[in-house]
Amino acid sequence: MLAALKSRDRQVTTFDRHSLLQMIDGMPVAVMTLDLSDFTINYANKASNEALRSIAHVLPVSADAIVGQSIDIFHKEPERQRRLLSDPANLPWEARIEVGGEYLDLQVTALMGRGGRYIGPMLTWKVVTAEVRKQQDVDRLFTMLDQLPINVMMAESGGLKITYMNKTSLETLRPLQDALPVPVEQVVGSSMDIFHKAPERPRTLLSDPANLPHNAKITLGQDILDLRVSAVFDDAGGYIGPMVTWSVATGRERLADDFESGVGAVVNTVSSAATQMQSSARALSATAEETNSQASSVATAAEELTASAQEIARQISQCTSIAGKAVGEAKRSTDLVNGLSEGAQKIGAVVSLIQDIAEQTNLLALNAT
Repeated sequence: MLAALKSRDRQVTTFDRHSLLQMIDGMPVAVMTLDLSDFTINYANKASNEALRSIAHVLPVSADAIVGQSIDIFHKEPERQRRLLSDPANLPWEARIEVGGEYLDLQVTALMGRGGRYIGPMLTWKVVTAEVRKQQDVDRLFTMLDQLPINVMMAESGGLKITYMNKTSLETLRPLQDALPVPVEQVVGSSMDIFHKAPERPRTLLSDPANLPHNAKITLGQDILDLRVSAVFDDAGGYIGPMVTWSVATGRERLADDFESGVGAVVNTVSSAATQMQSSARALSATAEETNSQASSVATAAEELTASAQEIARQISQCTSIAGKAVGEAKRSTDLVNGLSEGAQKIGAVVSLIQDIAEQTNLLALNAT
């Protein structure tokens, strides 16, 4: 009876071990076990072999030859790994390692035998290269967002809790701290309601991506913020939430108001000047008509003056001819006068002689008496 029971126990133990190996071999998780004495791989299930084949280009051995190999082939500092795995007190242990540009996530647990004896480490692992590279891309994008000279915030679609704020937003909000109900360091994790006095309308608008993109201006304390809200979607087209790019537009808005006031004043001045110009134009038009009338009169007078000038010129020509003849006659008269003058002088001499004779005759007559 006892022998039959022992035989039955051996059958059950064998069956359980075989079933357990089948279960592990069929698991969709990559599993390996190590020999504690030399840290060689003594078991790898099908999922491990398939995963190893996907990174065969970076392995020093083929996937089919991995059992019997030391785990040192996966590590740059195998001594450290050996020390860690040799003590079950260090387990469980998780790590991410890089092998030739491929990334593996490892989780090591301790296999314990009867009586709590440490048999060796069991490794579950997976290739996470795609996830790592995707995360690296995301990290690069977030680094770019952080360094952008533009204020950027993101919120979740449900409760509109702010999930991201770049460094530029943080620094831009610091001077506006007094207008916020929370410190700027606590904006991430707070609701977008902190920026709105009446949050119901913004909530309704931002909850539906069909309303986006949307531009708005809001007042925060004494300042004006200019917002542009866009919808962010995941790879499946699901609405993740709104992304807000924003700027402090207080100075720009005040400048616009001043400009509008200045333009209004200029428009009024120009309008007044235009009215005056219209009046002046009417006066000039009347003056032009009067000038045209006067110009017509002047033209008539000019024609009359031209005719008079022509007549005067004709008469001057005649006078010139007469004057020429008069000059000739005057010359002849001058010669005649000169001859008469000489004759008069001679007559004068004769008269003087006669007077002398007469005086002498008178004197003789007196003497005779």
